[in-house]
Amino acid sequence: MKIDEREVFSGLQTGVERARRLFETSVPDLDGEHGQILFQTLEPWPEDFHPRFQGLFAEMYAIAAGARMVNKEPRLTHDQVQSYFAHSADFFNSLKHR
Repeated sequence: MKIDEREVFSGLQTGVERARRLFETSVPDLDGEHGQILFQTLEPWPEDFHPRFQGLFAEMYAIAAGARMVNKEPRLTHDQVQSYFAHSADFFNSLKHR
């Protein structure tokens, strides 16, 4: 997939901000490992998706990652993120169009 880095990074930041409001607590910024898992999921995907979908997915990822940090749960794995992405891609299939 051709990644729109601006949308992805914007989505990550929006997700962290939303997680902070949702959990009413301090959610740390995501480190490079989080971005790496996200990009390792998006890059090999055979289809392109609209940049806005990429941003929405990154936002949802950041919320989930933030929830796990707040609740002291294990980090999301690449397999978990890839599985969620596959379901999201099917659900938002019309956003395959640019």
